[in-house]
Amino acid sequence: MEDKEFERVGGTLTIKTDVKIIAATNLDIEKAIEQGTFREDLYYRLNIIPLMLPPLRERKDDIPLLAEHFIRKICKDLGVETKRLEPGVLDLFARYNWPGNVRELEAMLHRAIVMSNDETITRNDFYGLFAELGSGGSRGPVPMPTSLLNPLVGKMDITSDVYDEVMSSVDRQLIERALETSGGRIREAARRLGLARNTLKARF
Repeated sequence: MEDKEFERVGGTLTIKTDVKIIAATNLDIEKAIEQGTFREDLYYRLNIIPLMLPPLRERKDDIPLLAEHFIRKICKDLGVETKRLEPGVLDLFARYNWPGNVRELEAMLHRAIVMSNDETITRNDFYGLFAELGSGGSRGPVPMPTSLLNPLVGKMDITSDVYDEVMSSVDRQLIERALETSGGRIREAARRLGLARNTLKARF
C-alpha cells in the first residue's frame, strides 16, 4: 500500500499500480486493535478519510429512497413488474428499529415482493414486522396468522406424513423469518428462536 507495488500469488514479477482503496467493517476497530485481532499498522494505512455511516435506525429519512431502490432492483431481478408500497407502509417502516440495518430492509422487501400476488405491497405482506411494532413500537411475540394453516389443514387427510410435512414447512418459514429480521446472522436468528446454532443450520 505504501509503495503501490504487489506481486501475484505464485508470481515473481513486481507490478506497479495506482489505486484508491475503500474498506468497510462493522467491527469496533479500536477495540480490535487493543485485542490484537486487527493490525494497527494496517489501520493507520487505511484510515486516511474515515466515513462513519450511522445505522438505519438513526437515518430513517433514507428509508423511502432505499425502499424505492430495493423494490426496483428486486422486481427487475425477479422479472416482474415494479410494485409499489401501500400508503402508510413507510410510516410503519419509520417506527421500526431495524436491528438488521439496511440488509434487513432489503430482505423484508424481497420477501414481501415474492409473497405478494398484487401490484401493491400491503401491510399484510409484512405481518411479522408490524405485529412486532404493535401500537407503541415495542418488540414482542409475533402472533401466527390464523389464515396461514387453517385452509390447508381443513382439506387434508391427517396422517403422520402430513403432520411431518406441514410442521417442516412451518419450521422453515419461522427460520427464514428469523434470519430476515436478524440481517442473515445465524447466531442471532438461533438466539431469537431459542435454538442452538447447529440445530438451526441442520433444520434449514
